[in-house]
Amino acid sequence: MDSRGQAGSEVAAIKTARLEAGVSGAAGTRRAAQMLREGGTVAFPTETVYGLGANALDSMAVAKIFSAKGRPAWDPLIVHVDNRAMLEKVAILPPDTGEALERLMYTFWPGPLTLLLPRAPQVPFAVTAARPLVAVRMPKHPVAQELIRLAGVPIAAPSANRFGHTSPTTAAHVLADLDGRIDAVLDGGAATVGVESTVFDVAARAIYRPGAVTAEMISAVIGADVHVVRASADAQIAESQSASPAWRSATTLLMRNWCWSTDKPRWPLRSASIPPPTSV
Repeated sequence: MDSRGQAGSEVAAIKTARLEAGVSGAAGTRRAAQMLREGGTVAFPTETVYGLGANALDSMAVAKIFSAKGRPAWDPLIVHVDNRAMLEKVAILPPDTGEALERLMYTFWPGPLTLLLPRAPQVPFAVTAARPLVAVRMPKHPVAQELIRLAGVPIAAPSANRFGHTSPTTAAHVLADLDGRIDAVLDGGAATVGVESTVFDVAARAIYRPGAVTAEMISAVIGADVHVVRASADAQIAESQSASPAWRSATTLLMRNWCWSTDKPRWPLRSASIPPPTSV
Protein backbone atom coordinates (compact mmCIF):
# COMPACT_ATOMS: atom_id res chain seq x y z
CA MET A 1 0.00 0.00 0.00
CA ASP A 2 1.42 3.40 -0.91
CA SER A 3 1.12 6.72 0.93
CA ARG A 4 -2.14 7.51 -0.86
CA GLY A 5 -3.83 4.34 0.39
CA GLN A 6 -3.50 2.64 -2.99
CA ALA A 7 -2.50 -0.93 -3.61
CA GLY A 8 0.94 -1.23 -5.13
CA SER A 9 1.07 -1.07 -8.90
CA GLU A 10 3.77 -3.74 -9.21
CA VAL A 11 2.45 -7.31 -9.32
CA ALA A 12 4.16 -10.51 -10.32
CA ALA A 13 3.45 -11.28 -13.97
CA ILE A 14 1.12 -14.24 -14.51
CA LYS A 15 -0.24 -15.87 -17.64
CA THR A 16 -3.72 -14.52 -18.32
CA ALA A 17 -5.98 -17.11 -19.95
CA ARG A 18 -8.57 -16.02 -22.52
CA LEU A 19 -11.68 -18.17 -22.11
CA GLU A 20 -14.77 -18.24 -24.30
CA ALA A 21 -18.32 -17.93 -22.96
CA GLY A 22 -21.66 -18.35 -24.67
CA VAL A 23 -23.22 -21.30 -26.52
CA SER A 24 -19.89 -22.73 -27.69
CA GLY A 25 -17.97 -21.80 -24.54
CA ALA A 26 -19.44 -23.90 -21.74
CA ALA A 27 -16.00 -25.30 -20.93
CA GLY A 28 -14.59 -21.78 -20.70
CA THR A 29 -17.28 -20.69 -18.26
CA ARG A 30 -16.72 -23.79 -16.15
CA ARG A 31 -12.97 -23.13 -16.08
CA ALA A 32 -13.56 -19.50 -15.07
CA ALA A 33 -15.86 -20.63 -12.25
CA GLN A 34 -13.22 -23.08 -11.05
CA MET A 35 -10.61 -20.30 -11.00
CA LEU A 36 -12.91 -18.18 -8.83
CA ARG A 37 -13.50 -21.03 -6.40
CA GLU A 38 -9.73 -21.50 -6.16
CA GLY A 39 -9.12 -17.86 -5.27
CA GLY A 40 -8.28 -16.51 -8.72
CA THR A 41 -9.29 -13.34 -10.54
CA VAL A 42 -11.49 -13.47 -13.63
CA ALA A 43 -12.75 -10.62 -15.80
CA PHE A 44 -16.28 -11.17 -17.12
CA PRO A 45 -19.03 -9.21 -18.90
CA THR A 46 -21.92 -7.51 -17.10
CA GLU A 47 -24.72 -5.34 -18.49
CA THR A 48 -22.49 -2.28 -18.45
CA VAL A 49 -18.77 -3.09 -18.64
CA TYR A 50 -16.43 -6.01 -17.95
CA GLY A 51 -15.91 -6.58 -14.23
CA LEU A 52 -12.86 -8.01 -12.49
CA GLY A 53 -14.19 -10.70 -10.19
CA ALA A 54 -12.96 -12.68 -7.20
CA ASN A 55 -14.60 -14.69 -4.45
CA ALA A 56 -16.13 -12.04 -2.19
CA LEU A 57 -15.73 -14.27 0.88
CA ASP A 58 -11.99 -14.89 0.34
CA SER A 59 -9.89 -12.00 1.69
CA MET A 60 -6.77 -13.10 -0.22
CA ALA A 61 -8.72 -13.30 -3.48
CA VAL A 62 -10.23 -9.85 -2.86
CA ALA A 63 -6.74 -8.44 -2.23
CA LYS A 64 -5.76 -9.58 -5.74
CA ILE A 65 -8.42 -7.27 -7.21
CA PHE A 66 -6.92 -4.24 -5.48
CA SER A 67 -3.39 -5.28 -6.46
CA ALA A 68 -4.20 -5.93 -10.13
CA LYS A 69 -6.07 -2.64 -10.52
CA GLY A 70 -3.88 -0.50 -8.27
CA ARG A 71 -7.16 0.33 -6.56
CA PRO A 72 -7.19 2.43 -3.35
CA ALA A 73 -8.24 0.57 -0.21
CA TRP A 74 -10.90 3.19 0.63
CA ASP A 75 -12.85 2.33 -2.54
CA PRO A 76 -15.46 -0.40 -1.75
CA LEU A 77 -16.50 -3.19 -4.10
CA ILE A 78 -19.92 -4.30 -5.29
CA VAL A 79 -20.75 -7.95 -4.62
CA HIS A 80 -22.65 -9.86 -7.32
CA VAL A 81 -25.05 -12.68 -6.40
CA ASP A 82 -27.47 -14.89 -8.31
CA ASN A 83 -30.02 -15.96 -5.69
CA ARG A 84 -31.41 -15.14 -2.27
CA ALA A 85 -29.37 -17.77 -0.44
CA MET A 86 -26.19 -16.20 -1.78
CA LEU A 87 -27.46 -12.73 -0.82
CA GLU A 88 -27.90 -13.91 2.77
CA LYS A 89 -24.25 -15.06 2.83
CA VAL A 90 -23.03 -11.50 2.35
CA ALA A 91 -25.76 -9.29 3.84
CA ILE A 92 -28.05 -9.18 6.85
CA LEU A 93 -31.64 -8.50 5.82
CA PRO A 94 -33.05 -6.13 8.47
CA PRO A 95 -36.66 -6.87 9.44
CA ASP A 96 -37.50 -3.15 9.67
CA THR A 97 -36.80 -2.70 5.96
CA GLY A 98 -38.04 -6.14 4.93
CA GLU A 99 -41.10 -5.08 2.95
CA ALA A 100 -39.27 -2.35 1.03
CA LEU A 101 -36.34 -4.67 0.34
CA GLU A 102 -38.59 -7.43 -0.97
CA ARG A 103 -40.36 -5.00 -3.30
CA LEU A 104 -37.08 -3.65 -4.62
CA MET A 105 -35.63 -7.08 -5.32
CA TYR A 106 -38.85 -8.28 -6.94
CA THR A 107 -39.06 -5.22 -9.19
CA PHE A 108 -35.46 -4.48 -10.13
CA TRP A 109 -33.47 -7.73 -9.79
CA PRO A 110 -31.80 -8.96 -11.83
CA GLY A 111 -30.78 -5.55 -13.07
CA PRO A 112 -28.86 -2.33 -12.46
CA LEU A 113 -29.82 -1.65 -8.84
CA THR A 114 -27.14 -2.02 -6.15
CA LEU A 115 -28.50 -2.23 -2.60
CA LEU A 116 -26.58 -1.18 0.52
CA LEU A 117 -27.32 -3.58 3.36
CA PRO A 118 -25.67 -4.47 6.69
CA ARG A 119 -22.53 -6.53 6.06
CA ALA A 120 -22.60 -10.19 7.08
CA PRO A 121 -19.71 -11.16 9.42
CA GLN A 122 -18.03 -13.44 6.87
CA VAL A 123 -17.54 -10.63 4.32
CA PRO A 124 -13.93 -9.35 4.48
CA PHE A 125 -13.55 -5.73 5.57
CA ALA A 126 -11.62 -5.02 2.35
CA VAL A 127 -14.81 -5.56 0.34
CA THR A 128 -16.64 -2.74 2.13
CA ALA A 129 -13.57 -0.59 2.88
CA ALA A 130 -14.32 -1.22 6.58
CA ARG A 131 -17.83 0.25 6.26
CA PRO A 132 -20.74 -1.46 8.02
CA LEU A 133 -22.73 -1.77 4.78
CA VAL A 134 -22.08 -4.03 1.82
CA ALA A 135 -23.11 -3.17 -1.75
CA VAL A 136 -24.93 -6.04 -3.46
CA ARG A 137 -26.62 -6.53 -6.78
CA MET A 138 -27.88 -9.32 -9.03
CA PRO A 139 -26.58 -8.80 -12.59
CA LYS A 140 -28.82 -9.32 -15.59
CA HIS A 141 -26.14 -10.40 -18.08
CA PRO A 142 -26.56 -14.14 -18.86
CA VAL A 143 -22.81 -14.84 -18.82
CA ALA A 144 -22.42 -13.17 -15.43
CA GLN A 145 -25.40 -15.10 -14.06
CA GLU A 146 -24.06 -18.43 -15.30
CA LEU A 147 -20.58 -17.72 -13.98
CA ILE A 148 -21.85 -16.93 -10.48
CA ARG A 149 -24.11 -19.99 -10.51
CA LEU A 150 -21.27 -22.31 -11.51
CA ALA A 151 -18.79 -20.75 -9.10
CA GLY A 152 -21.26 -21.09 -6.25
CA VAL A 153 -19.79 -18.06 -4.47
CA PRO A 154 -20.65 -14.35 -4.42
CA ILE A 155 -18.34 -12.40 -6.69
CA ALA A 156 -16.85 -9.02 -5.75
CA ALA A 157 -16.21 -7.11 -8.97
CA PRO A 158 -15.28 -3.54 -9.90
CA SER A 159 -14.61 -2.64 -13.55
CA ALA A 160 -11.80 -4.68 -15.14
CA ASN A 161 -9.26 -1.93 -15.73
CA ARG A 162 -6.35 -0.26 -13.99
CA PHE A 163 -7.55 2.34 -11.49
CA GLY A 164 -8.31 5.60 -13.28
CA HIS A 165 -8.22 4.02 -16.74
CA THR A 166 -11.07 3.62 -19.20
CA SER A 167 -13.67 0.99 -18.28
CA PRO A 168 -13.58 -1.93 -20.77
CA THR A 169 -16.45 -3.17 -22.91
CA THR A 170 -14.63 -6.08 -24.61
CA ALA A 171 -12.21 -8.81 -23.58
CA ALA A 172 -9.57 -7.18 -25.79
CA HIS A 173 -9.87 -3.96 -23.79
CA VAL A 174 -9.39 -5.94 -20.57
CA LEU A 175 -6.25 -7.61 -21.89
CA ALA A 176 -4.85 -4.29 -23.10
CA ASP A 177 -4.90 -3.07 -19.49
CA LEU A 178 -4.62 -6.17 -17.29
CA ASP A 179 -2.84 -8.87 -19.32
CA GLY A 180 -0.31 -10.51 -17.01
CA ARG A 181 -2.02 -9.12 -13.90
CA ILE A 182 -5.14 -11.36 -13.67
CA ASP A 183 -5.77 -15.08 -14.07
CA ALA A 184 -8.31 -14.99 -16.89
CA VAL A 185 -10.80 -13.06 -18.94
CA LEU A 186 -14.08 -14.71 -19.90
CA ASP A 187 -14.94 -13.41 -23.35
CA GLY A 188 -18.68 -12.92 -23.74
CA GLY A 189 -18.43 -10.49 -26.65
CA ALA A 190 -18.90 -6.75 -26.42
CA ALA A 191 -20.80 -5.58 -23.35
CA THR A 192 -24.15 -3.91 -23.96
CA VAL A 193 -23.30 -0.77 -22.05
CA GLY A 194 -25.98 1.35 -20.42
CA VAL A 195 -26.09 3.66 -17.43
CA GLU A 196 -24.27 2.72 -14.22
CA SER A 197 -26.17 0.77 -11.58
CA THR A 198 -27.93 2.91 -9.00
CA VAL A 199 -26.47 2.58 -5.47
CA PHE A 200 -29.31 2.75 -2.92
CA ASP A 201 -29.19 2.61 0.88
CA VAL A 202 -32.39 0.78 1.79
CA ALA A 203 -32.55 1.87 5.45
CA ALA A 204 -31.70 5.52 4.77
CA ARG A 205 -33.83 5.65 1.60
CA ALA A 206 -30.89 7.44 -0.04
CA ILE A 207 -29.28 7.14 -3.46
CA TYR A 208 -25.50 7.55 -3.28
CA ARG A 209 -24.89 6.99 -6.98
CA PRO A 210 -27.63 7.85 -9.48
CA GLY A 211 -28.00 5.35 -12.29
CA ALA A 212 -30.44 3.47 -14.48
CA VAL A 213 -33.01 3.08 -11.69
CA THR A 214 -34.20 6.56 -10.73
CA ALA A 215 -35.32 7.96 -7.40
CA GLU A 216 -38.85 8.25 -8.79
CA MET A 217 -38.87 4.58 -9.78
CA ILE A 218 -37.69 3.48 -6.33
CA SER A 219 -40.13 5.78 -4.55
CA ALA A 220 -43.02 4.36 -6.54
CA VAL A 221 -42.06 0.84 -5.50
CA ILE A 222 -41.43 1.37 -1.78
CA GLY A 223 -44.13 4.01 -1.25
CA ALA A 224 -41.79 6.52 0.41
CA ASP A 225 -39.72 9.54 -0.52
CA VAL A 226 -36.16 8.91 -1.73
CA HIS A 227 -33.39 11.50 -1.62
CA VAL A 228 -30.23 11.68 -3.70
CA VAL A 229 -26.95 12.36 -1.90
CA ARG A 230 -24.43 13.96 -4.23
CA ALA A 231 -20.68 13.90 -3.76
CA SER A 232 -18.98 17.27 -3.58
CA ALA A 233 -16.30 18.42 -5.99
CA ASP A 234 -13.75 17.61 -3.28
CA ALA A 235 -14.87 13.98 -3.23
CA GLN A 236 -14.47 13.78 -7.00
CA ILE A 237 -10.94 15.14 -6.71
CA ALA A 238 -10.16 12.67 -3.95
CA GLU A 239 -10.96 9.78 -6.27
CA SER A 240 -8.32 10.73 -8.81
CA GLN A 241 -4.95 9.02 -8.64
CA SER A 242 -3.22 12.35 -8.30
CA ALA A 243 -5.05 13.36 -5.13
CA SER A 244 -2.77 14.09 -2.20
CA PRO A 245 -3.16 12.51 1.26
CA ALA A 246 -4.43 15.87 2.52
CA TRP A 247 -7.29 15.87 -0.01
CA ARG A 248 -8.18 12.31 0.94
CA SER A 249 -8.15 13.16 4.64
CA ALA A 250 -10.48 16.10 4.06
CA THR A 251 -13.00 13.90 2.24
CA THR A 252 -12.83 10.76 4.40
CA LEU A 253 -16.19 11.37 6.05
CA LEU A 254 -17.87 11.97 2.72
CA MET A 255 -16.46 8.79 1.22
CA ARG A 256 -17.48 6.78 4.30
CA ASN A 257 -21.02 8.01 3.83
CA TRP A 258 -21.10 6.17 0.52
CA CYS A 259 -20.95 9.09 -1.89
CA TRP A 260 -20.10 7.10 -5.00
CA SER A 261 -18.85 8.64 -8.19
CA THR A 262 -19.58 7.34 -11.67
CA ASP A 263 -17.04 5.24 -13.50
CA LYS A 264 -14.37 6.67 -15.77
CA PRO A 265 -15.18 7.14 -19.51
CA ARG A 266 -15.76 3.91 -21.37
CA TRP A 267 -14.40 2.50 -24.59
CA PRO A 268 -16.47 3.29 -27.70
CA LEU A 269 -19.35 0.87 -28.15
CA ARG A 270 -20.12 -1.45 -30.98
CA SER A 271 -23.28 -3.45 -31.35
CA ALA A 272 -23.05 -7.12 -30.50
CA SER A 273 -25.35 -9.90 -29.45
CA ILE A 274 -24.19 -12.07 -26.58
CA PRO A 275 -25.73 -15.54 -26.73
CA PRO A 276 -26.82 -17.04 -23.43
CA PRO A 277 -24.59 -19.77 -22.02
CA THR A 278 -25.63 -23.38 -22.27
CA SER A 279 -26.69 -25.22 -19.16
CA VAL A 280 -23.90 -27.36 -17.75
